[in-house]
Amino acid sequence: MKEILERLLAGEFSVDEALRALEAERVVEVGDLARLDPDRVRRKGVPEVIYAPGKSPADTARLATAMSEAAGFALVSRVDAGHDEV
Repeated sequence: MKEILERLLAGEFSVDEALRALEAERVVEVGDLARLDPDRVRRKGVPEVIYAPGKSPADTARLATAMSEAAGFALVSRVDAGHDEV
């Protein structure tokens, strides 16, 4: 974040470019599994939701944990009985 602000002050970034760069920094990459957007609720009014179908219970739990740590909460949709085991 400091580098982005310094580049803004130096005139290397416009305000819009700096905002985009700051927003991109908030993306949380969970290995090759997903890129989570914990700031989505602030920007769009609707939070990021983790879609469980097709994901193992362990992967779903890993994503929910990462989102909870970054945003303070996590929403997971369409879980099945297998997802309750983790």
